[in-house]
Amino acid sequence: CAMDSHTNIHLTCANLNGPFFSSFCVFMTLFPWIANSGCGTGRSTQYLGTIYPDHIILGVDRSVARLQRNLIYRQQSTNNNVLLVRAELTDFWRLFLESPLGKVDKHYLLYPNPYPKKSRFQNRWYAHPSFPLLLQLGGKELVVRSNWKEYLEDFANAAMVAKAMDPTHNVPLTCEASPII
Repeated sequence: CAMDSHTNIHLTCANLNGPFFSSFCVFMTLFPWIANSGCGTGRSTQYLGTIYPDHIILGVDRSVARLQRNLIYRQQSTNNNVLLVRAELTDFWRLFLESPLGKVDKHYLLYPNPYPKKSRFQNRWYAHPSFPLLLQLGGKELVVRSNWKEYLEDFANAAMVAKAMDPTHNVPLTCEASPII
């Protein structure tokens, strides 16, 4: 695990179970926090930081290449409440659920890759084996935004099925069809 001179954290599976992650979780319990899963370049995370100045905004993406495309990742953020993390989301979600944090205040999934080819269907979040983890992170609201209406409809249907199968998957869901911000 490494942390650069700004607010960027690079995590791998090997060190998500280590002392750094434990310390990080203790720090995160001091503030309400919002997750931005699959944050890409981190632009949306930065924007959320301006909307919610009283929260820690945690942007997580698996691609360091995407994160490095944005100056927010390479330079000091103008928002002191924004952290960008490079990690696999499925591992990150699982470990957060096992940590003292357990739940987010609010969770954003903005413009996820819809994997439009049928051969990649299982890669869509609502069809992925980790979908229950996403719902278990809870919070006051899960916001999914996409410019692909079918993805949003399928996501909402999968969330209803998951809730019917397990009432603990009862996070309020907002699906918004809109162009990319």
